Amino acid sequence: MNLLPSEFTAARNELSAGSWTMTLARTITRPFSRLGRERRIRSDIGALMTFDDRLLRDIGINRSDIEFVVRYGRRP
Repeated sequence: MNLLPSEFTAARNELSAGSWTMTLARTITRPFSRLGRERRIRSDIGALMTFDDRLLRDIGINRSDIEFVVRYGRRP
């Protein structure tokens, strides 16, 4: 498929516009998604902090490891 110069320019402009709009959308939504993630992390930390030490030991974590486990999914 050969494009004429004017068709090539139009296709390139459409691609640039799509990339630009996607970049703008990501720039706008990324902080909100980070806030949502942080909110879920804080909620999960709060839930685990309500467990007693015996229950935490049963699931294999110490109270001091709760934040690390919630953020990274494993013990240090």
